[in-house]
Amino acid sequence: MDYINAGRHNVIGYSTGDGSLVGTSEGRIERTVALLLLAALAAGCFLVLLPFLAPILWALIIALVTWPAFRHVETALKGRRTLAASLMILSLVAILLVPMIILAASLAEDAAGFVQRVRVFFAEGTPAEVQADARVIDAYLGEELVYPC
Repeated sequence: MDYINAGRHNVIGYSTGDGSLVGTSEGRIERTVALLLLAALAAGCFLVLLPFLAPILWALIIALVTWPAFRHVETALKGRRTLAASLMILSLVAILLVPMIILAASLAEDAAGFVQRVRVFFAEGTPAEVQADARVIDAYLGEELVYPC
């Protein structure tokens, strides 16, 4: 216990060495305010990082999954980490991005064909085969449905 001069009043309490009081109400208030500010700072950091959580988790998963392969490549290259990391990045790009690029190109081509078929459908109306099938369904259901022609 130290004898501390706290303003006008002499107080017996514990000093932290930087002038703040631990065993008094002032010390508790300072600790509470500091904890609240720390919690607000942590919440702000979380809100800033929130949009990036999914990419961060994917990066963590990829790093953990490819670590044994990286160690193997590093051993094969006699401890040259930079070269091993470069080869791993190039291989991951080849393994992950190239199929995605091919898939995207294929989807774009299919989308263009789909748009063309929709334009033909609306320009020419319902094909005759579909209208005949619809009339058979109408007869089976006993009611007439409205079809675009």
